[in-house]
Amino acid sequence: MAIYLIPIKTAMIAFPFLAALFTMPYVIVQYRKYGSILLLRTAIIYSFIFYILCAYLLTMLPLPDPESVAELTTPTMQLIPFTALTTFLENTPFMLNDLSTYLPALNQPSFYVLLFNLLLLMPFGIYMRYYFQYSWKKTLLLTFLLSLSFECIQRSALFGIYLRPYRMFDIDDLITNTLGGMLGYLVAPLAAKILPTRDELDQSAYRKGMQISIIRKGFAFLIDLAFLSMGMMLIVTYDIMLHQTTDYEIMIVGYLILIWILYILIPIITKGKTIGKFFVRIRIIQTNGNTAKWYQYLLHYGILYGLILPMPFLIYYLVAQFLLITSTQRIFYLISALATSGFFLFSIGQIVISLIDSRYVPYYSRLSKLHTISTVVNHTSEQEDHHSSQTNHTDSNEVIVKTKDRIKQESSDKNPSNNTVDINEEQAKDAEI
Repeated sequence: MAIYLIPIKTAMIAFPFLAALFTMPYVIVQYRKYGSILLLRTAIIYSFIFYILCAYLLTMLPLPDPESVAELTTPTMQLIPFTALTTFLENTPFMLNDLSTYLPALNQPSFYVLLFNLLLLMPFGIYMRYYFQYSWKKTLLLTFLLSLSFECIQRSALFGIYLRPYRMFDIDDLITNTLGGMLGYLVAPLAAKILPTRDELDQSAYRKGMQISIIRKGFAFLIDLAFLSMGMMLIVTYDIMLHQTTDYEIMIVGYLILIWILYILIPIITKGKTIGKFFVRIRIIQTNGNTAKWYQYLLHYGILYGLILPMPFLIYYLVAQFLLITSTQRIFYLISALATSGFFLFSIGQIVISLIDSRYVPYYSRLSKLHTISTVVNHTSEQEDHHSSQTNHTDSNEVIVKTKDRIKQESSDKNPSNNTVDINEEQAKDAEI
């Protein structure tokens, strides 16, 4: 059994790096679809990634010595179905009609191989049905393809690293792996008894997405800041290539142009969304609910990115001048540095408080009369409401028809000579009421 622990230990070492690569795309997809990140959904998704990593490593590790592999003369492919079962029956004392042979047979290595191949993709079938909500046909196909990928990697001698395959391409592995995946599909409803269903997870995520969390705002800020930083890197690189040095005037002008593009022009076009806000499904609007004007974007983002964000650089410049200059102007730089630092700390405090308490409105939002809203729409609820509306409409029509028939019948009883009575829609509705 120790041989199976090596791939699992390796997966535990490699998983944090794989998870780090996966995190940003995962966060963006979750915010784009639901507007929130559920802890339980995250645990399910990351456990699935860890499981897939373990499954692949279990079919590849431990890696043998290349020289010993080059000397192998064993077959590289086994294409006869159920050979593993035949081998088990021939090499173990198992007899179907003799219970005393069961336990000794279960202790044989050939049984362990069959059991391992059966259990390897059983969790995959559970994930496919419980979380991804795939049909049994799609689960069958995906399980087979996943197992086929294992065998193809083995057949390729680990992508050509070895001179020849060190593990055999075995059609019995395909059969038992696929069977295990379908067994997982069959027992998947048991997971729903312990965990919330996928629909319940989605509804919880949509409800949470109607609120704007600190993390959500933080990701929007980081995405915007990343684009701003990339733009500044391009400007600085171009400036150095052109002048062999850094021109601070060009940097300042370039920074202001980027602010205008990223935080004023793009929100004007997208009606309140920066690039970061677009990814996490939020936007800013006027406090009265209308789309913001261009000068409101200018005031709002001008204070944030044109004044507060570059303020540490200004403080550094003022302090440096204070230390370098020996004339009477030193007191001016000192007062300016202290005043700028005080305003910077005040602004940061306003931002922090607004992040902690969503009801608090920082001064730049009060001046611009803007606030942030979520743009997430609960499509599941919309479909349910639409279905409910259709059902109610159908029921209403049935009631109207029945009412018309009843009124017609009553009129016929009162006027036997007149078998046809004209009844309008309004009369039927009044009768319904």
